[in-house]
Amino acid sequence: MSAILLDNEFKILYLNNSALEVTKLSLSDAKGNDCSIYFPDINFCLANKSKSVETRYIDTSGKTFDIVLKYEEVLSDLCSGLLYITSDPKTAINQSNYSQIRLNIYKERLHFFESFLNHSNQGIQVFNSQGLLIYLNKSETARLGIKLRQHTQYHIWEIESYFENELHWKNVITELKANNHYSFLSKNIQDNGNVINLSVNIQYRKINDEEYFVLTNTEVSDYLIQKHVVEEKADQVVLFNKNIPAVVYQFVVDKSKQGYFTYVNESFEKMFGFQLPLFEKNWITCLEFDVSYLEPFLNSLNNVIKQKEEYNYTWKLMLPSGVKKWFQVNALPTLLEDKIIYSGIILDITERKEQEAENNKKQKFNETILDNIPADIAVFDQNHNYLYVNSTGIKNEEIRKWLIGKNDFDYCDFRGVDTTMAKSRRKLFEEAMRTQKQVEWIDEYHKEGKDSYVMRRFSPSIIDGEFKYMIGYGVDITELKNTQNIVIKNQQRNDLILQSSFDAVVKFNANGAITFWNPKAALYFGWSSENVLGKRVYDVIFPKSTRNFHAEDVEQYLMTGKGYTFNKLLELSGINKNKGEFPIEITILPLTETNEDVTFCAFIRDITSRKSKELEILKANQLLKNQNTELEQFTYITSHDLQEPLLTLISLSELLLEEYTEVLDEEGKLFVEFINKSANRMRALIAGLMEYARIDKREALEEIDCNELLKIVLTDLDDRIKRNTAVVTIENLPVLKAYPTYLRLLFQNLISNAIKFKKVNGTPEIIISGIERDKDWVFTVSDNGIGIAKKNIEQIFTIFKRLNSQEEYEGYGIGLAHCKKIVSLHGGDIWVDSVLEEGSRFNFTITKKI
Repeated sequence: MSAILLDNEFKILYLNNSALEVTKLSLSDAKGNDCSIYFPDINFCLANKSKSVETRYIDTSGKTFDIVLKYEEVLSDLCSGLLYITSDPKTAINQSNYSQIRLNIYKERLHFFESFLNHSNQGIQVFNSQGLLIYLNKSETARLGIKLRQHTQYHIWEIESYFENELHWKNVITELKANNHYSFLSKNIQDNGNVINLSVNIQYRKINDEEYFVLTNTEVSDYLIQKHVVEEKADQVVLFNKNIPAVVYQFVVDKSKQGYFTYVNESFEKMFGFQLPLFEKNWITCLEFDVSYLEPFLNSLNNVIKQKEEYNYTWKLMLPSGVKKWFQVNALPTLLEDKIIYSGIILDITERKEQEAENNKKQKFNETILDNIPADIAVFDQNHNYLYVNSTGIKNEEIRKWLIGKNDFDYCDFRGVDTTMAKSRRKLFEEAMRTQKQVEWIDEYHKEGKDSYVMRRFSPSIIDGEFKYMIGYGVDITELKNTQNIVIKNQQRNDLILQSSFDAVVKFNANGAITFWNPKAALYFGWSSENVLGKRVYDVIFPKSTRNFHAEDVEQYLMTGKGYTFNKLLELSGINKNKGEFPIEITILPLTETNEDVTFCAFIRDITSRKSKELEILKANQLLKNQNTELEQFTYITSHDLQEPLLTLISLSELLLEEYTEVLDEEGKLFVEFINKSANRMRALIAGLMEYARIDKREALEEIDCNELLKIVLTDLDDRIKRNTAVVTIENLPVLKAYPTYLRLLFQNLISNAIKFKKVNGTPEIIISGIERDKDWVFTVSDNGIGIAKKNIEQIFTIFKRLNSQEEYEGYGIGLAHCKKIVSLHGGDIWVDSVLEEGSRFNFTITKKI
């Protein structure tokens, strides 16, 4: 049966032999044409796929005859279906024959394709998405030497050298799917050594959801390769002109010496912000630049045109945007008949200029540093010739310049000195070059009875495994050497001091082994140096009960840097040779030696005598404490008992004045009043004495806000403050720990005194302030009162000491004594700064460690 294979657009793909005979068509003419050209009723046939359609057909000779058409749909990515034809309308198309017919068509088509591919000059390979070879045509089978049944064992990266690995193949697939094709040039070396140039093209196809990649190899001649390269270069030039960050231009000067641009690439507008007209002789008027910037450029351009020379010009230009930039213009002239054609380029060199300026600045800065470093600095090439030497190395600038490119032997000849040192340095230079490592040595100089030393080194600069230059360095270490000598002498002296120390000095290492044992240690512990060196220090100086503790403490320090017995003054028990324990005072210091090993030094003192004295002092202090307690009790009892007779005197004197006022004359009354006042004053003194004695009866410490405490004090003194129109200013005061009752009494006494000792008809002004120090608080109560004479300042804190008469200022001389005792109770001091008739500043401290 006749059949035609149609693609998805219903164009003819293939006709079998029977169809070619019926239609009188040739495959080459019909292939690719729309089927409706030959069969106009095809659309009715497509709409009625299950029915046969009778129609008329006109062949190529013009003959007309009846035919029957029927369309069968085929599910495939390559085709849409089959159109079956019979020339006898009476003959029905048997549906059962469709599959066999379709199979025959595919077989014929496959045979045709196979025959075509095997006779093609192109090599054809087909791979799947995993890169596995699926098909080779005859040409490729011969070229690659792969047998027909073995081709499925190879991957594309095993066949084509262009592909490095599977990852490379996957990357090509991604690009191929995006662009639908991929091509490259490849060289194939045959067994006879001949080189074949191949143009390789890869196509992507998807059939029945399977991905296939068809690779075609075409042998190309050197001419085609060159043509390909030329075309590729041409494309690159176009791409270059479009994307180069520079202006490419062509400027023509005609015989009248007028110039105009015939070509300017797109970068001009990007660079300068406006377009430049072509073939415009008045192009200068189109430039949107400040005239002052154009004049030097135009002058240089005219000079070059006159001389017909290469044009090179660098200028700084302000763009229309107001930004200043650097540009470099370069052009080469070509003489063509009566014209000069300049082909050139304009580069934005702003970044380079800025970098040059920055580099010059850095170079100047580096040279300034190198010239001011107190060391000889020189740079050499691989032949030991000077490239640079700083002013410290050679002070004379002319000699420095002369030395560049020369070596130490040249310098010795110039100075007329022996070349021994130059030879020595040459060997050291060669050693540094050979080992590519730093070489160091010390030069010794002896001049005018003085020794000097210079430490020198050659340090090769190696970058990416390649020698670049050698840095020579020299620094005067005379002072260091002298210091080392001093250190050695000091070490010797220190050893002598340790040997002569009044304390025992014992050194031991990280393992506890004794390394030093001075004579005092021998005296304390009874062991000579020879007996203990190398032994464990814990077994020698500590009782058995604490040895393990001290050994573990050393281990703890070595692991964590912390330990109980280190960097502290401790009182412990030691043991002597006779196993007698005695009290010692010990300090153990960790020391780091030059090799970074940790050693320990223990300073030990026998405190047996001191402990005996401390015990005696403890007993004496206890006795004194007991006596003070008895004295306080005595003072209190005595003061209390004195109150009774005084009360009797006061009462009787008051009765005499009341009951016998008519009997007593004026002098008698005066005597009785004097007795009464004296008794009251005595009573007040005794009360003050009792209160003074009770100050040591300490209450519990509390955290006190001094601002709140002073509010209470001022409330208590409110009446006195108002009566004297006093002004009290309290600055921000701290919160601290203190005895609340006594601190309140302290402020109350100082404020009361400031009000009491005011100037006549004056207004008291009192300021209370406080500042924090590292270990305590400092408070100040200042006033503008009568002040205190300098000679009396030391007396005012003595109990019952008065500086003014009772008639002028009432009181008993107890208040400031109370203040001093309260401040002492708080671990502080009290003092006064005063100027007579100007005022006083009472200062006191309260410790933070109360």
